[in-house]
Amino acid sequence: MAFTEHFQKREFECLSTDTKKTTDIRNGDELVEIDTGNRFKFNVTAGAWVAYTPKVDAELNVEGLTVETSAVVHDTLLQGNLAVTASAQPLAADVSCNLVTVQADPENTGYVYVGNASVTTSAFSAKLSPGSSVTYTVSNVNKIYVVGSVDDNVSYGGEV
Repeated sequence: MAFTEHFQKREFECLSTDTKKTTDIRNGDELVEIDTGNRFKFNVTAGAWVAYTPKVDAELNVEGLTVETSAVVHDTLLQGNLAVTASAQPLAADVSCNLVTVQADPENTGYVYVGNASVTTSAFSAKLSPGSSVTYTVSNVNKIYVVGSVDDNVSYGGEV
């Protein structure tokens, strides 16, 4: 029987101008440049840090969850409001971004369902009760769609 040792990944932070350590680093360890937000995973075969973008699980069903994130400072913020309809609609037109938080208006009377272009009240990524929010790491605001009760509203904000 083969013996496999499993290590928990370690996380490192540094400035983009710092020399990145490559000794005593384990495969899969992660590093974030705190001044740029760039992320890297260590590839032990290559003996180097390799850039990567974290993925978001689009199948997660969450009711009434507020996701808090820590973020790198960006110069431009995105913000907007949208009246929810009974048909799926994108939060906004083609706007590049890094991070978007969607919040259901606290005065809403129903749920707001968040997901991709095919979001429905029975197939969604997040089900937001009034006042709750969800945050996504996405490349464009038009990737996030909402559907819900007419007369309900959402606000959204994020990093461009």
